[in-house]
Amino acid sequence: MRQWPTGVAVVTTRSATGPHGVTINSLLSVSLEPPTLLVSLSRRSRTHQLIMENRSFTANLLAAGQSGLAAHFAGERPVGESEFLGVGWSPSPCSGNAVLAGALAAMDCTITATVPAADHTLFVGAVEEVHHLRTSEEPLVYARRVYHRLAEP
Repeated sequence: MRQWPTGVAVVTTRSATGPHGVTINSLLSVSLEPPTLLVSLSRRSRTHQLIMENRSFTANLLAAGQSGLAAHFAGERPVGESEFLGVGWSPSPCSGNAVLAGALAAMDCTITATVPAADHTLFVGAVEEVHHLRTSEEPLVYARRVYHRLAEP
């Protein structure tokens, strides 16, 4: 699947100690009417557990210049170390989840269904609110284990 280019997002939710986020490329638009997203997460991940508890997530779509942010949220950190230290963000007024500064868009979702799939769960989320659309920026793309920009037309 590394041959298949995808967009890059950071999915955020909340924990008892503050915001939590993880970089993903498993985001899918399921429907426009009503707006619905799908995220696939390993059942062994901390993010999976937190989304199951909170029943919500926020998908932050990253811009081409945010590969450092993507790498930051893809990295492992010791438990208790704040993953948002030095990261620009604000709590969503809708969900309380982190909305990342500079993201192309952030979409607050409430879980409407969960579907087990192998060692993952597919989280289907109804989009409740969309934050700061930046249509003039290019998205960050991931392929062959490297972050890319879209090619010029």
